[in-house]
Amino acid sequence: DDLLFPESDLDTIDIFTCEPFGNLVQHNRSESSGVSFTVSRDGPVELNDGVDFFASKDRWSRPVMVRTGPDGALWVADMYRYMIEHPQFLPEEGKTELKDFYRLGDDRGRIYRVYRKGQDLRRPPNLEMLTSSELVATLENRNGWQRDTAQALLVDRNDTSVVPELMKMAAASKEPLARLHALYALQGLDALTPAILKGGVADLSPGVRRHAVRLSEKLQNDHSGLSEALLKVVDDTDAKVRMQLAYSLGEWSGEAVATALGRLAFADEMDPFMAAAIISSVNTDNLMGVLLSLLDERSKDSRGGELLGPLLDLAVAYDNREATIRALDAVLTEKADLEWQYGAVASLLDALDRRDAANQGASDLHSSVMAKVGGLMASARRSSLDGGAPEAQRKAAIRLMARNADTRPADIESLGLLLRAQ
Repeated sequence: DDLLFPESDLDTIDIFTCEPFGNLVQHNRSESSGVSFTVSRDGPVELNDGVDFFASKDRWSRPVMVRTGPDGALWVADMYRYMIEHPQFLPEEGKTELKDFYRLGDDRGRIYRVYRKGQDLRRPPNLEMLTSSELVATLENRNGWQRDTAQALLVDRNDTSVVPELMKMAAASKEPLARLHALYALQGLDALTPAILKGGVADLSPGVRRHAVRLSEKLQNDHSGLSEALLKVVDDTDAKVRMQLAYSLGEWSGEAVATALGRLAFADEMDPFMAAAIISSVNTDNLMGVLLSLLDERSKDSRGGELLGPLLDLAVAYDNREATIRALDAVLTEKADLEWQYGAVASLLDALDRRDAANQGASDLHSSVMAKVGGLMASARRSSLDGGAPEAQRKAAIRLMARNADTRPADIESLGLLLRAQ
């Protein structure tokens, strides 16, 4: 509620954490950072003076919940108990000693309403008595409780007569949160359209764009205009929007979808959360396209491609021989980056080893791969022993040592030499 934090925006969240055992409530501030966020005690005055937001000398005070109230105040629920621990977790002697105090205070409790000094609180209406049109207008209210309740009532009433009003709000409201509530109210009324979602995907607010992508998952495959708008999100400036796209792409099909996943895999592969989102959307139908898209992006400037290893692991797991061999051929034709080649092939061989161990025997695919990588393995053997080669390249090369039965004794001897003091 802006009565509490008028300076906040959609990228800033004030967090209140109850600690009933310590009789206090801590206030932290979350700031958006890439696909995640950072949390600190920086911000309002009370965060800088070394004092917790709420702290009591009354040892019975047990704050257990903090919520924004419909009046714009911060409501703090104080359970008020002599004991906050559950008896089950006490030692046996403690259970006996404290038995008479288990429920002490169960007839008491408090709710504090905290608000800025001199601030007049809101007088919330009885939302159940409002018309559906008035509930739509309430979605622009600056109080979160009132917005949430108004949206819930709209969906519960299933009053489709306000769909045009919700569409207008989703497209033109000056409040990003109102546009977001309108989209979800339309979803609850089963009235979302490709046109409305297309507008949401292009919204000025990253938060609205992210949710519009998510809401498009059930419609994208059937509407080309919406599909085109969604695929442009690959280049969105906001990392959280791109991560949502990475998750949502797994719900869709088509060559363009695989290409988009490959582009994301190339551009955002170094972020572990983004990498997890991308991998979660790869399946048997799009794996080949994702691999080829990633390799095509890498071929343009000979950098990146670190997600190739996990993708090759999936190719082996899916028993996709064609995707595995085509990706391997693309790796072997690149001559500019030995470190990347060594790492990619080593990851592929690791995946094949795991599969063979599970199947208790070497596969035909493993044999085919080994027949293709003989030259690269010889190169890796030379690089690993070359004191003048870059350290990262030598480390990657060592991963390919002792893979071939014919050269394994010599490789092991060479690796032993590397372990000696230099």
